[in-house]
Amino acid sequence: SDRRSRFADAQGFYAQALTLQQAGHDTVEEAVTLSSMGSTFNSQRRYAEAIRCLHQALALHGPNGKPLELSLPLSTMATTFGHLGRHRDAVHLNQEVLAIYRRERNLTGESICLNNLATNFDSLGEYDRAVNSYKQALVIDHARGARTLEAITLNNLGLLYSTLNQLSKATDFFGQALTILRATGDRDGVGVTLVNQAGIFADTADTDPAAYDKAKELYEKALTLFHEVGDKSRDANVLGNLGNLNSHPHPIEAQRYLEQALASYQRTGNSDGQSEALNALAHLAARQQHAAEAISYYGQALVIAAKTQNKDTLAYSWDGLMVHKAATDPAWAIYCGKQAVDILQSLRGNLKSFDKGVQKNYLERNSFTYRYLANLMIKQGRLDEAQQVLGMLKEEEFFDFLGRDPSAAKTL
Repeated sequence: SDRRSRFADAQGFYAQALTLQQAGHDTVEEAVTLSSMGSTFNSQRRYAEAIRCLHQALALHGPNGKPLELSLPLSTMATTFGHLGRHRDAVHLNQEVLAIYRRERNLTGESICLNNLATNFDSLGEYDRAVNSYKQALVIDHARGARTLEAITLNNLGLLYSTLNQLSKATDFFGQALTILRATGDRDGVGVTLVNQAGIFADTADTDPAAYDKAKELYEKALTLFHEVGDKSRDANVLGNLGNLNSHPHPIEAQRYLEQALASYQRTGNSDGQSEALNALAHLAARQQHAAEAISYYGQALVIAAKTQNKDTLAYSWDGLMVHKAATDPAWAIYCGKQAVDILQSLRGNLKSFDKGVQKNYLERNSFTYRYLANLMIKQGRLDEAQQVLGMLKEEEFFDFLGRDPSAAKTL
């Protein structure tokens, strides 16, 4: 493709420049070239090569390198870590970069870094910190008239509020982003926003045929746009979404989409994408009454999500294992359910600064896990524990179940 050809040309140019710089012992320019190579590899999802180049660049800059020269390899390394699911490492690097941009009064860099930092916080389930960072970025973007950056921030806020089941707020943010991106002629950005909007309709697609049709239409429009602008790197995300959308009406088609998405994520080393695709395949297998297959997929997703500490994905995997082990191994199912509830409690704790409506909606969205676990406990005669779990459904109660009741784990 033209895009791949451009990347190859760029890497060829960088390799020639690197040879000349090394021969002339120009370490400053060599570090800049290595940073650019790392950025290009990152764009190609070639993460191991990106990290190698960025480490070399940072070593050449040394601890006393110029701040803005250090910011590029640090920021790119943080982005790469984010793709690999190393979100806590990415937070530390982005905080370093943010401090540099603020000292240097680089507002564009500050806005981009705040967005990256917020994305890391979101992946770690630290929603209040994520919203705070996005809103800081939005103030900067709006004041400067940086419309493309403003649209990116609005899209990110929409995704976060979608996670929190605040769909009207999410829809509003996506609509604002789409207006800006269409006005600026950013077709790739329009495609990203269409995918985000489709996710809102996909939430009710199982029970609303009109919502299914709208979501499918938006996903397909986005895919067409990405291909027209030569950006096939987003295919895996759209294919995964189409797989989820079709899991009920067209399971064979859904399986194909999800397997393609998983293969793409595996090729590029995108850990979060892999665990989400595996969870989706598990959900699809469960719908087709293939319990053993579902358990296998949930287990694979769990291993990856545990490494990346993506709490939403982790809770979903534990929940799936609880449901599908309930009939054959209730004690193990209860253990899985307690892991899921423990994670959900920690995520609820991160919503303390949000209004009661957000907290209530988030709890309603996840109440199935609490009720299913309590029901399992009641069937096993563990009534005190079941009462504690049901007590957690009260909005005012935020506590760590396993921490409060360590003896419960010993009864498994």
